[in-house]
Amino acid sequence: MLDHILEHRPSTWETLVTPNLHLLQIVHENPDLAPLYARADVSLADGWPVAKLAERATGGPVERVTGSDLFDRLVRSPGAGRPLVLVGGDENENLASLLQDVTSRGWSVHHEPASREELADPTSRDALLDRVASEADGGIAVIGLGAPKQEQVASELATRPGQGQILCLGMSINFSAGTATRAPSAIQKMGLEWAHRAAQEPARLVPRYWKDARILLPLLRQNRRRTA
Repeated sequence: MLDHILEHRPSTWETLVTPNLHLLQIVHENPDLAPLYARADVSLADGWPVAKLAERATGGPVERVTGSDLFDRLVRSPGAGRPLVLVGGDENENLASLLQDVTSRGWSVHHEPASREELADPTSRDALLDRVASEADGGIAVIGLGAPKQEQVASELATRPGQGQILCLGMSINFSAGTATRAPSAIQKMGLEWAHRAAQEPARLVPRYWKDARILLPLLRQNRRRTA
């Protein structure tokens, strides 16, 4: 997938999303959001529940590709002067160090914090999207705002003049910057990174993961009926 991103030069804006169980839960509660994901040009399963559901639906293997892994490999690759715009991510010394490192690899880097206030104000939001489209034209825009906010921003960005790739990659910017800590590789390979994150932020993530888990069984039943 990384080779495709690095080598592909689309004539319009193309969008990549990385659905996980939390995203499925969001769409289940808000069906009006489904078109945001259906319109994506590329969809990669980020999480084993989504990969398994997709395998049942397609009858073939579906590779799990986490957005964080994809972004980490992207920013460590040679940029060759190509534009790379990062939208989101906590502004601090860690992020500044990441931006400097990515620039040293040949990327033409631009960062937009995209605060809640900026996104909530229609005029500021339009100005933000115009800047991102201009800076990312011919390159890549990484939107790291969390679902479904990042997919909504990506959908609006895709209507702007220009061409390139829009990658919706959640917490990947903070992970690569070291602002947030990923699970050890052994835990990642077991598909238990969610448990590591829950242990780090129990008050915020345990209720969310519990809510997400409750949707898994109904989804499995629906999927089984469709493939029977």
